[in-house]
Amino acid sequence: MKISPELIQTYAGLSSLGESYLDFIVKHEGNRVPLRLSDYPVPPSMASYHVELQPVPLLVDKAYAESTFREATCRVVDLVKKLMRVVFDNDAGAIADYYGFKTPDRVRQALQGAEFGNNIIARNDFIMTRDGLKCLEVNATSTLGGWFVPFFTDMYLNHFPVSEFFARHSDKVFSTPDTLGMFFEYLVSSTRKLEKFSGSRVLNLAIISKELESDVSKTRQAMVNHFFSSSMNKLGLEGELVITSSADDIRLLDDSLFIRGKPIHTVVTSSADELNLDILRAFSLGNVYWPDNLLCYAYNDKSNFALLHKYRDSEHFTDDDRRIIDSYIPRSWLLSDKTLQLEGETVNTAEFVLAGQKRLIIKDIKGKQGDNVFIGPKCSEQEWRDIIASALEDGQWLVQEYCESAPFIGQCGEHGLAEYDHVWGLFSFADSYAGGSIRMMTKAGTDGVINAAKGAKEGLIIQVDELNRSTG
Repeated sequence: MKISPELIQTYAGLSSLGESYLDFIVKHEGNRVPLRLSDYPVPPSMASYHVELQPVPLLVDKAYAESTFREATCRVVDLVKKLMRVVFDNDAGAIADYYGFKTPDRVRQALQGAEFGNNIIARNDFIMTRDGLKCLEVNATSTLGGWFVPFFTDMYLNHFPVSEFFARHSDKVFSTPDTLGMFFEYLVSSTRKLEKFSGSRVLNLAIISKELESDVSKTRQAMVNHFFSSSMNKLGLEGELVITSSADDIRLLDDSLFIRGKPIHTVVTSSADELNLDILRAFSLGNVYWPDNLLCYAYNDKSNFALLHKYRDSEHFTDDDRRIIDSYIPRSWLLSDKTLQLEGETVNTAEFVLAGQKRLIIKDIKGKQGDNVFIGPKCSEQEWRDIIASALEDGQWLVQEYCESAPFIGQCGEHGLAEYDHVWGLFSFADSYAGGSIRMMTKAGTDGVINAAKGAKEGLIIQVDELNRSTG
């Protein structure tokens, strides 16, 4: 396979080892063979991992990840949260009307709870374009893919064929952030920031999960419990992790939460199918830390990117806020708006979208897992016209600049390599970058939508650091 100048530029821009690593990928025969986890000493909890892994990880300099990745994923979340004040003046009725909440009172309680602390968990999806990272969407919830990919780090560094490259560079340190460990430390520290629990030495965490019975689920629960216990031990705290399949098991007593008589200080709700009003009440009083709180439904709305650009010049945004919007948020517009402002001129929205097929996409504001995303350059002219007509009638659609992935290379087929498009899922816990993973599909074999639910592979992001810097 020929290495193009564009591939060299992409890899060299991510790591000081990028160009030599790219050469290794192409020349090492083992990189052309698909991974069969049964051939390696994979931990039992990961032996039946549900998504196909890419044998060839990505290398990123640690300094780059800690600066660019951190700024991109953390600041985008901050700006989306800020919209509640910038656009809606924290008015519960206006927020409920715009985002489709059932009642303003629920929003009012959520806003009240956010005043005690609104540290959320997010995995934000980005495209690495030729002009840098561009954010596709915010996913503010603990129900996220990519949590477990870092558990394969040892396999990549010491067992998979690519490990030969790492062995050649003993002057470097190769690592991945401990995403799940950071997650539990974040839960514990965020809970202790609440005034009610600041001096407490006991902290009980409840996780509401629908998946409790499978052998794989039980094995991973044991792993999750290990990380929770480790985080508690580091801080000299005592507590218990309680996992339940029903939010109804959690009850409010004297404005605090209990499950089967045990006080609960932190709640992680991994399913958004139903809302436990007792949890909402306790959150509104600052009596529980709830990272998946009700406002996350608003934060995840894809129309927020259109609002960020529409209100970019608001006095509530700083010059640095505007820099973040311009750098990381693709220009976006609501298709429901009859007109839009473009380069200082008023333009008919439907005509603009029709003429801009080669540089635009249309996506469902409430869509998930890549459903109802239409990539203009991948559609025929008639398909694009039909999509616009249907979307205009429905009204719940976003128009966004098309962000084309820079080229990456990876294993493909029974024995080969191919160029891939990548989506980077980057975790943010408040102002900390907490690692991430890659989802990918071949450039030749995709409609432009990259999602594990549509057959995308997953891959690891490995950070590169100087040995003396890491150990000094």
